Amino acid sequence: VLVVSIRSMRSLGRMNPPAPESTLMLIETARLTLRDPDPRATGNAVLDPWNRPYRYSGFTRTANGVTSRGYVLFSSGPDGRAKPGDPPVIGATAGVPDLNDPDNADNLYANR
Repeated sequence: VLVVSIRSMRSLGRMNPPAPESTLMLIETARLTLRDPDPRATGNAVLDPWNRPYRYSGFTRTANGVTSRGYVLFSSGPDGRAKPGDPPVIGATAGVPDLNDPDNADNLYANR
């Protein structure tokens, strides 16, 4: 198990939007394919079935006066393509991928 602090993720430029400094993430690395076998290696990434890093997009959605934050975790699929700027990171449709775009046709989204 790898314990990752939000502070270290933010310093690597991987947290958008930011989370509280006290937040910790526990990642069970034994069940994942990593770019580098050492889970603490700088620039390491979790790989999808096509040996490309999974994509992570944080978002802030405001709808009906309520602001919420979340993320979309996805693989760009066998063709490695994803619609540029998708999913949106702000606005009422933030975090909602454009599933009708041809570049997203074979993408694999967590929880979809």
